[in-house]
Amino acid sequence: MARSQGIRNRIAHGYLEVDPKIVAATARRDLLILVTALTSLRQRLIKDRATCRQATNNAG
Repeated sequence: MARSQGIRNRIAHGYLEVDPKIVAATARRDLLILVTALTSLRQRLIKDRATCRQATNNAG
């Protein structure tokens, strides 16, 4: 994701010229990384929620 931050700086601050192909390629690549990370996080949260519910049911 560091590369996408570099792209952001170039766009926001006008460093050199912005190549739309590079921007599009970076967005596609980083979007996949983000979706993968969010999917993993979602799965962990679902598992943690189930564990908490089970612990609550066993305690009561």
